[in-house]
Amino acid sequence: ETCIDLPLKETMQRRAADFLSGKFADLHPILLLFLNKLRQLEVFDSTCGTDRVMRRRDLERGVVELRTAVSFEDGGNEEVSTERFLVVKQDLEVPVEIARSKGALRTEVAIAIDLGADEGGARESRAYPVFSYLPVQPYGFRFIVQGDFMLASGREAITQDSPWNQWLRAEIPALFL
Repeated sequence: ETCIDLPLKETMQRRAADFLSGKFADLHPILLLFLNKLRQLEVFDSTCGTDRVMRRRDLERGVVELRTAVSFEDGGNEEVSTERFLVVKQDLEVPVEIARSKGALRTEVAIAIDLGADEGGARESRAYPVFSYLPVQPYGFRFIVQGDFMLASGREAITQDSPWNQWLRAEIPALFL
């Protein structure tokens, strides 16, 4: 178990706390889909008085449940939401001519399809980001794509002209079959 505590100096506390609160509020439980060893994220925000716990649970047949619970320090009602995704993975043998190193001749690609909320109610379709273990940026897909893509230096985009990325992209449609 790893715990990261970010105490702030009193002179920076208000400005930094507001900034960090906003950044931590942006964390979404889909981060847990492809970080295989990470099962739970908890963010306690003493500025807002909230404790948000995001948990991943692997169900049967590739279904992953992401549950978020938000509790309030003032005793307000706990808010709970649950999302389910079908995660399909494929282990790939890397062609020698595009291998990034001599020892890396295998990689994995995956897709995650939103199965909706626990209540079975339809959710508005949204564009998900493409992942290279962490989200990169949305490309308009209504499902999540995960691959060991080569990224631009600031992680803001996938390198389009890379033979490696073109090969990975060509392997993704087979995940739907």
